[in-house]
Amino acid sequence: MKKILSIILLLTACSVVLHAQDDDDDVDPLRQYVSWGLRGSASMATWISDVAPLVSEGLMSESVTPRPAPGGAIGLFVDYHISSHWSIVPTLCSGIENVGLHFGDEQGTPHHSTLTTWSVDIALPFSFRVPLERGSLLLNAGPYSRFVVASHNSNGVANPYKIDWTDAEGVTHWAMAAFHSGLLLGIGYEMPSHWLVQLEYNQGFTDLLNLIVEGAYIYPTQVSLTVGYHFR
Repeated sequence: MKKILSIILLLTACSVVLHAQDDDDDVDPLRQYVSWGLRGSASMATWISDVAPLVSEGLMSESVTPRPAPGGAIGLFVDYHISSHWSIVPTLCSGIENVGLHFGDEQGTPHHSTLTTWSVDIALPFSFRVPLERGSLLLNAGPYSRFVVASHNSNGVANPYKIDWTDAEGVTHWAMAAFHSGLLLGIGYEMPSHWLVQLEYNQGFTDLLNLIVEGAYIYPTQVSLTVGYHFR
């Protein structure tokens, strides 16, 4: 969170400087202009994780290796122009995320399953607009939060974004968090026709494990290709 706040403060300071510089120029038609748009994305999601300590502590019967899997989302955004270069772009999306899980049983037999989650995402990125001869280059950065509404594992487990683990007594527990936040980074291009194409990277900073086990962690990550239309 400290990294996110530092980036937001830096972008805010830059926007204030640019805004002050623009005051000496003719009024830009983009200034203080609010617009909105629709967007849809295709994504690949996975985890940066190490659950081996859970296995060694007897909290999981087998080690799980995540693999990228496709997903998608749709949503809308509001574009509030601070100056001719800077915007704040609140975004609300809902979609499906899949993470492939590869693991072996006690006999070493490989197994595969897919964790599918339906979530609602709220993002608040700052956007820096670079005018081009045709269209604009967009550079985005800001915090996001994800709320998981429901999930299902293809091996039959159905519980909101929670993976089961079994202790030494054979009791099943739920060990995953249903909320996380992180940093969104993106680069995009807005065409003169107001169509948008963006490549975005989400890095979660919240450890999804509810258990405090030294060395064990799960951080979500996602890469998405977004296409949208900007109504002006």
